[in-house]
Amino acid sequence: MKKIVLVLSIASLLFSCNRMSEDQIKKLEAQRDSLSKSTESRDSSINQFLLAFNEIEGTLNDIKEKEKIVNVSAPGELSQSQKDQIQSDILEMYKRIKMYKSKISKMQKQFKSMNIKIGQMKKMIAHLEQTIKEKDAEIDALRIKLTGMNIVNDSLFRNIDVLNAKNEKQEVVITEKTTKLNRAFFVIGSKKELIEKGILDKKGLLGKVELKSDINKEYFTQIDVSKTSGIPVFSSKAQLFSVHPSKSYKMHIAGNQVDSIKIIDPEEFWSVSKYCVIVVE
Repeated sequence: MKKIVLVLSIASLLFSCNRMSEDQIKKLEAQRDSLSKSTESRDSSINQFLLAFNEIEGTLNDIKEKEKIVNVSAPGELSQSQKDQIQSDILEMYKRIKMYKSKISKMQKQFKSMNIKIGQMKKMIAHLEQTIKEKDAEIDALRIKLTGMNIVNDSLFRNIDVLNAKNEKQEVVITEKTTKLNRAFFVIGSKKELIEKGILDKKGLLGKVELKSDINKEYFTQIDVSKTSGIPVFSSKAQLFSVHPSKSYKMHIAGNQVDSIKIIDPEEFWSVSKYCVIVVE
């Protein structure tokens, strides 16, 4: 809600304040655009959560029905095909519960990383987490009971646990690799500033300015290339000193200044270097 109020405030300022400079207006517009993208991302995450919530709720209802079938059957009355079906059903329940426990954990991390503070959403997640925890305990007790009755093979459940642990490790590795691949950096400053920071260097008798071979990376800002469509500049002139294919970007001019560098093709733009150096005046 605070973000929405801020967006409206910015819009109000843009339309009502004639005394503001053009630079101030452009900066406020950039803030508004950034907040709009943030809101879109938040709404998308909430929609994904609601879909997952409905899916999990539906599965829990299915599990309740299957549990009734398993519990009402007496061991002496069961044929081998019925035992096989019970084992298949409880294995499916077990797999789904383990999968949803993992999914809920990921949801919590996602919402925490996005700093989404919605009380009702937190309650829904907490309720779902508690329900799954209780259902996990019920199915585990049922598994032990049916194992003791020689209706199910306990080793099959251990295989599921081993497979889940393996998949979770693989997901962590994939996430780390993806994050690393999507990581890039940029820095903006005048030639003098960037020379002082050890990013640019003067060479030769003519004092030609170029990138240092051993760039000081301390002053760079990290970004996620999959979520970054442009780099704000707000300067009368801007020049890229790092190498990026010319067709992969364009200088976005507003009024008498370059307000941003628009990245048209992110994959191409970052293909040569993950470090973008922008010199402004």
